[in-house]
Amino acid sequence: MMTVELPALLTIQSSSLQPRYPALSKLLRANQYPLEILAEGSLGHPAERQRFETIRPPLRTREGIRLEGSAEAKAQELVARLRSKGFCR
Repeated sequence: MMTVELPALLTIQSSSLQPRYPALSKLLRANQYPLEILAEGSLGHPAERQRFETIRPPLRTREGIRLEGSAEAKAQELVARLRSKGFCR
């Protein structure tokens, strides 16, 4: 497991985005729990958490690194680079 501080940008290959389906036993167990229905307005209004100061496109840079080697070597190098930059622990 890896912890990353936000904001963060991760790029993931499309081959790793295969959907995972829950086990049938978990689906059947989920159907046994009753749904709690809340009245409209019973939760109130949420506190404002976000505020936009400015919106601008990111600066254009041509900087990029292509990792070479096996998938395991690439993953290890990526984690090492993120740790060296202080993005993860």
